[in-house]
Amino acid sequence: MRIFCRWMFALMFVFGGKAAFGQLTIERETNPEVVDIPRKPDERFAKPDLGGLSYTTDAMIAAERRRLRKERNTVQLDWMLGASQAGFSNWSKGGDNTFTGRSTLLFKHVYNRQKYNIETRFDAVYGLNVIDTVIFKNEDRFILANTFGWKINPRWSYTLTALLQSQFSNGYKSRTNHTLVSGFMSPGTLNIGAGFRFNPPKSPLNVNFSPISGNILFVLDDELSAKKTAGIDSARHVKPTVGPALEMLFDKNFGKKEKVRFRTCFNGFYNYNMTLPPQVRWDNSLTFKLTKVLALSGYCNLIYDKTMVTPNPDHDVQWSYGGGLTLTFNYKNK
Repeated sequence: MRIFCRWMFALMFVFGGKAAFGQLTIERETNPEVVDIPRKPDERFAKPDLGGLSYTTDAMIAAERRRLRKERNTVQLDWMLGASQAGFSNWSKGGDNTFTGRSTLLFKHVYNRQKYNIETRFDAVYGLNVIDTVIFKNEDRFILANTFGWKINPRWSYTLTALLQSQFSNGYKSRTNHTLVSGFMSPGTLNIGAGFRFNPPKSPLNVNFSPISGNILFVLDDELSAKKTAGIDSARHVKPTVGPALEMLFDKNFGKKEKVRFRTCFNGFYNYNMTLPPQVRWDNSLTFKLTKVLALSGYCNLIYDKTMVTPNPDHDVQWSYGGGLTLTFNYKNK
């Protein structure tokens, strides 16, 4: 019994007791200079070492370059194709089977940065006339112009201009007379001049005037050079002259949805010593868009150039005009 009571007392002591805890605090005098928080941040955290990393990533740099490229560059591309056909078979009133095709192309690129800009323009037209399976070229011209401008104010700029004009392929006197009258750079002109440009902001008018310009007339074909084409001696293929040059461009869309477009381009040159007659070309076009790809268009061109061979030498002015339904393609990045 005593042994049993001892075991019961031991179990009650182990499982029935409560734990007691205590805390001992030792106070000591602390130096305030040791625990004082510094007023200036640690330089290691002010300029952390990121191991070559930066807040500007390659994607951000590429996006900024694309934005600047789009802001500084303007690209314009216009293409137009028109054709008409008339056929007759056992027709009592007679007639000739005809096909007429005409295509125009305008490419323009402008680069602007601060006060200077560079403008490149390629303007071309090519036309064919087929009568009873006989092909004859009735239009052929291209203009390649490059202008470097330095702004004086928002409206005026100093300019340095180079303008090249010629045709793509050989031209003949008529569809029945295959006498060669023109070819690539035969004749062709290169005009280089320095002057001024008037182009108000957001205006469709662009005027380039060069008080002093050098105009070089080329006849590179030996056969045409031997015939003294364009007034150039047979022993020479070029004829330089000096004089003022003027170019006026106007290109604007009208209407509520800007479906009507009028474009005119005037080029003129007059040499001081009168060794060659003045040269003038004036091209006009009017387009009314029906859909995204179809349009009604009309054109009228004027040429005054006595160096050209014409069917009637007694008339100094040449005219060409026409119109109809055309296919169009227009692109502009702004």
